[in-house]
Amino acid sequence: MRRFLYLDTAALTQYVTALEGGLITESTARSIRSGVCRGGIDARVVNAGGEKSRSDEESRTLSDTDEARFERLLRAALAEPEGLDWIEVTQPDTDLEGIGIGAMVSWECEIYIPEIIRALARSGEASDAISMMRHLLPAAERLGLDTNGLPDDKELGAVSSFIDGMNANMLIVGEDDDSDWRIAGQLTDEFIRADVEGRARVVG
Repeated sequence: MRRFLYLDTAALTQYVTALEGGLITESTARSIRSGVCRGGIDARVVNAGGEKSRSDEESRTLSDTDEARFERLLRAALAEPEGLDWIEVTQPDTDLEGIGIGAMVSWECEIYIPEIIRALARSGEASDAISMMRHLLPAAERLGLDTNGLPDDKELGAVSSFIDGMNANMLIVGEDDDSDWRIAGQLTDEFIRADVEGRARVVG
């Protein structure tokens, strides 16, 4: 079973819609079981027997999920890699050479978010720390705590505005010890499902 650390459902919908010529919202599966019932009466005067057919029908309506769409995209790519410009990376130094715009890449590698990106991203550590400081400083001053040397609210606001103005998004980097090649891509916060660090398969 796959566990998605990150799944851009908006991009996935675009890919699958282009591939299938539309978007499936739900499907109906129907199964029919048939058989024969036999019966008989054995009496001294009357001797009769008979049989009749029987069928049971069961139907299920399934909603189409993002995970199911990804599975169909993967099956289509493996069945016709050239048509979808799909590259399964097994030897990075060879497979990643000369890839053009629009190619789909699948590579198992080590992924991580660079520390500077993690700190400066709008949803990163620096933004959270500044927000917390701006919230706690007034309370600290009212309690008589020593706040000398700490930036005031105006300075913190300026730094916060600078980070927001950078419009920095999370950036992920993928690499492998056996190759100098790296891949990188922006992450949208709403599509992050778990900690995106460690060994993983990157598809994009």
